[in-house]
Amino acid sequence: MIVVLDTNVFVSGIHWSGASEKILRAWFLNRFTLVSSATIVEEIVNTLSSFRIPLELKDILWWESILIDKSHLVFPKKKISAVKKDPDDDKFIEAALEGEADY
Repeated sequence: MIVVLDTNVFVSGIHWSGASEKILRAWFLNRFTLVSSATIVEEIVNTLSSFRIPLELKDILWWESILIDKSHLVFPKKKISAVKKDPDDDKFIEAALEGEADY
């Protein structure tokens, strides 16, 4: 199974237990392949850096390295305009299309 995860899944899964944490654990256990892109990794790192619950820099850098090493990184060729309320989220759909994600 090939999956793209939104930044919110990472923030929630890192800071709280619950569904998002279970999703991240499943990813760590190789239960699915995570598709990501440089812009997605950048957004996750920036969000973790500025989130109201601070993480130490070493932890943010660890998450960044895990995202790069443990994801199938794609470089979307097509730019789309699909998310009207938050066009910045188009990057997740672009990555999903390029990586042929199931979810």
